[in-house]
Amino acid sequence: MKKIFLILAILLATYKIAKSEEIYHNINIDKVYTSTDWSSKEEIRKLIDDYTLLLEYQKEFESCSTELTDISNCYDTIAEKVLTNLYMERDTNLNQYNQFKEIISNLYGLKNCRNKYDWPSGNICEKKTNSDTLAMIKKYIQDLLDDSKEKMFSYSTILKEYK
Repeated sequence: MKKIFLILAILLATYKIAKSEEIYHNINIDKVYTSTDWSSKEEIRKLIDDYTLLLEYQKEFESCSTELTDISNCYDTIAEKVLTNLYMERDTNLNQYNQFKEIISNLYGLKNCRNKYDWPSGNICEKKTNSDTLAMIKKYIQDLLDDSKEKMFSYSTILKEYK
């Protein structure tokens, strides 16, 4: 009787080892793959990897310097990463982002530097224009990050288990 119990215990342990599940960022890839209509496990891993990138970009974005010269470069770097890795049509996206920055800068330049009743002296209007422009770019990048996160979660609910 003990031998039969021992043999059953060994078989059960062997079965569990052979049936080990792939856990990726706390998400059971095997369970997700078999219970939903994913075309491959690699597709599931890709979504998780993109979400990991998104979280890294958000962290980098939140740690951008507050110095005007540094923050502009930091925002551009984050925008390039997001538009390149989380959106389609990389070149078009980057081109449109640069056009957006130029238009915003020109419009805030007009607002801050060309009002006939408040003609600023020196570089006051330029500083105000840069500050306003960066605030708008910051909001736009945060919108890109938030939009990507929202769409990833609506694409698949598996990310709720992400760690």
